[in-house]
Amino acid sequence: SIILWSVVNADSQGKDAGCPFYGCPVLPRDIAFDEAANELLTHLETETEPADHNELWDAWKEQQQGATLTLIGFKGGSPDQQINQDRSFLIHPFQIVSPNNEIDETFHQAKLLGVFDGHGWEGEVVSQIALTDVPQIISHNLFAALQKHRQQKPQQDGDNPASSMLDDDSLDEIVKKVLVDAFVEVDQVNIPRDQSGGCTASVVLQLDGRVYVANAGDSQSILVTYRPSDGSIHVPFVTREDKPHLEDESERIRERGGIVTLPDDEDDTSRVWDPEEQMGLAMSRSLGDHTHTPLGVIPHPLVDAFHLSEIKAQHSQAHPKKQAENISQNNCKNDDEDDKIGGECNVDEHDEVQVFAISATDGLMDYWDPLELATAIGKSTIVDSSDTYSQGSQQKKQHLLLACKDVIFTAAQGWLEEMEGQYRDDIAIVACRLSP
Repeated sequence: SIILWSVVNADSQGKDAGCPFYGCPVLPRDIAFDEAANELLTHLETETEPADHNELWDAWKEQQQGATLTLIGFKGGSPDQQINQDRSFLIHPFQIVSPNNEIDETFHQAKLLGVFDGHGWEGEVVSQIALTDVPQIISHNLFAALQKHRQQKPQQDGDNPASSMLDDDSLDEIVKKVLVDAFVEVDQVNIPRDQSGGCTASVVLQLDGRVYVANAGDSQSILVTYRPSDGSIHVPFVTREDKPHLEDESERIRERGGIVTLPDDEDDTSRVWDPEEQMGLAMSRSLGDHTHTPLGVIPHPLVDAFHLSEIKAQHSQAHPKKQAENISQNNCKNDDEDDKIGGECNVDEHDEVQVFAISATDGLMDYWDPLELATAIGKSTIVDSSDTYSQGSQQKKQHLLLACKDVIFTAAQGWLEEMEGQYRDDIAIVACRLSP
């Protein structure tokens, strides 16, 4: 599902400027109004080959580790007047690079994915700035922080070189600060102070076995586990929607002079109001929205850290797997009797559990429960491109892009029924397998 970076990284003549230093982003195509992409999605669905092969088709056909798609909304007027303010992306591999183009090779596997949902006048300008600059800042600042850790650690613990190795607590502290600082820097430095509009920001960063989720606003990121042998799905984490009525948020806003209104029959969300301009914002954290910054709307994300092995173990606890009735002793790891229970192998049952992440804007999440969304997407994320059928089953797998397309259309149908065709929010989703 590779999408040409030239869409957002072209020079003044519109020529492809190449991939950024931190990696080649996978960017979304519109499932309805992008004719070329829609034609290729139809070929994926019907399992037919297009007459003319191209780079996009070859990438889409093979890609199963991650995908992203979007659907432009409808806010009145003609179709050609609509502006998609949502942005989504997937970068794999994600490179940690210095300003001098030195690459940090601490991690064997690094991925970055997420969404930015623009809102207000020129909200698409803000979400575009976030899309371009947040990965760049994370890459540079993480390189600097890791270098600083290596330089300081031996001095603190003597000359032992092993002391410069990163333990989980040190890495968590470093990465959480890098993510918070990246959001704040984009808000305070990269987005002009007189720029109108704002955007949410929800990103997932994988560094080998560690996963970090940073969220500001009411877009959401979800961590999901799936075990293909029995089809069990578990959702260990969903980001909070940063809404003004939440106790910690409303306290900060009111202390700074903002007005918080609660949901009612006329408005289904709480809002922060500027008492002078009567502008209501439906979230308590965002990038941009500088008219509401003095009122306590902040860019600082909530950041959570996870270990893939712990997430997998949680799945096994929530969905215990029955030991096979007859397992050959030849399948045991060794001949140690401690590895056998009643003549069977005591296999580590969460080894086969797969982990994946989903980030989506509220245009989709307003019509999807996290567990239902995880179920709809999950079974597509664990298949290698060469494997057409599920393990131990003849049920055919759905391509991940088609799963994303289906959940977008379901949300669009929800908007149609609720708003009777008068309004539909922009929709964007990105999903990616995190398991090594």
